[in-house]
Amino acid sequence: FSTLPTHLDLGDIWLVHAGVDPSIPLAEQTAEQMCWVRDDFHSIPKPYFPDKLIIIGHTITFTLPGVVPGKLAQGQGWIDIDTGAYHPRSGWLTALDVTNCLVYQVNVFKNCVRTLPLKEVV
Repeated sequence: FSTLPTHLDLGDIWLVHAGVDPSIPLAEQTAEQMCWVRDDFHSIPKPYFPDKLIIIGHTITFTLPGVVPGKLAQGQGWIDIDTGAYHPRSGWLTALDVTNCLVYQVNVFKNCVRTLPLKEVV
């Protein structure tokens, strides 16, 4: 794992485990910040990147204000897809198809599968 990148830049999509510290330039971000940041990132008033959507996990979405189990969380320039597959309040494992704006979900407790348009789960 130590040889893996901390993030993946796909042009207009930027993948990272937890987010970025909005008060620090990207070149100065540490692996620890990208893996553990929470409140400072979730509450950013404007997107960190003007031209990229940041996709994260790390924080189960229903632990954020107003988000119910199985729904994604969205903020200024970011989407969180960690819907808590292991958690008994949720059970949803989520994958996001950004090209087609589709969300694929499997519920590990209810043994069901669903595919939804992205706009229905944020």
